[in-house]
Amino acid sequence: MKPLLRICLIILLSKGVMAQAPSGYNYDESKVPSFQLRSPLVTKDGREVTDRAAWNSQRQTLLKEFEATVYGAVPEQADIQLSGVEVEESLVWNGKAVRDLTELTYTYKDRELRLNLLSYRPVGEGPFPVFLGMNFSGNQTTTTDPAVPLSRNWVMKNPEIGMPTNVATEASRGGRSMRWPLELMVERGYAVCTLCYGDVDPDFDDGFENGLHGLVRSKEFGSIAAWAWGLREVRGYLQQLPWTDRVAVFGHSRLGKAALWAGASDPEFSLVISNNSGCGGAALSKRQVGETLKAINDRFPHWFVEAFHTYNERELELPLDQHLLMACVAPRLLYVTSASEDLWADPKGEQLATEFARPAFELLGGRVGYHMRPGRHNMLEFDWKRILDFADAHWR
Repeated sequence: MKPLLRICLIILLSKGVMAQAPSGYNYDESKVPSFQLRSPLVTKDGREVTDRAAWNSQRQTLLKEFEATVYGAVPEQADIQLSGVEVEESLVWNGKAVRDLTELTYTYKDRELRLNLLSYRPVGEGPFPVFLGMNFSGNQTTTTDPAVPLSRNWVMKNPEIGMPTNVATEASRGGRSMRWPLELMVERGYAVCTLCYGDVDPDFDDGFENGLHGLVRSKEFGSIAAWAWGLREVRGYLQQLPWTDRVAVFGHSRLGKAALWAGASDPEFSLVISNNSGCGGAALSKRQVGETLKAINDRFPHWFVEAFHTYNERELELPLDQHLLMACVAPRLLYVTSASEDLWADPKGEQLATEFARPAFELLGGRVGYHMRPGRHNMLEFDWKRILDFADAHWR
């Protein structure tokens, strides 16, 4: 096996699709540069990975590289304590489901961080497989359930759903429920848990002063790593509950980036799902299609560590790419989704990265699923039905 894979692909896209992406960037496959990718099954010094012991060493090396080059490292979790849990449990949907409203309090020295979870699960003892993912604008946006409290922390503003500022409003209730087919998931035998990403770390360039950064007083990691930390912590809490079987992590867009990093770095997530996660998520950076490193780092300087910024307009010099991150999920389950008109996220690059991660799964076990649906940047019931079908077949 050769340590480098050389790729030069030509795919033609319609002008109608191209017009739906920000101008000034490349969406023309004929202009994708020839580039080199490392094989996940070849070490940096050229040795082939042929068994699980060698893969375990390779995986740890790759995760350290991503830590140093892309995401950064949150301080040791042992220093951050889960000091309080409050749960309000109710029977809902005419007795068809159980809803939990949970507040987790984390402390570090004399400081606190509170995460508010919303969970729905089937009635009964279980245990049930759980889908865990973050939302953008508060738990109240995922459902019309009037008992779900408004988020009290920073949320992403969204005038389209009646939230003109970064403060949650009653008008936003259920405003993103199309991304959260909660009843469908419960009817099919799964539990689902969500929290607002702003509970963990606010999504603006604040000099790393708030959220998890403010809790631990560290600037050695970006917000993607902070959100991934939150997902890992909630996973740990959920797996202590008697109704939890196993936990999948999922995310859309920037939260898909966080889900990939959380899932790749935490082997306790048995299924990892990325939806339309693009640059810094499932897409190959070296293709330089749609959102580039400079575009993402200029607009969101707080997402990644400074080392990642040094590769702005130098993608071909990157020592790694996102297929290696997805390979780190092996031998577990990985599911990646794209949307054909979401050119900013480079759906073709997401598909290719998934394929170039596949050799790790073929060697070690596990399984990879992928679909590309028609349409734009979103997470829809169509996506969930395909994900649930994959989970039914391979996860339960």
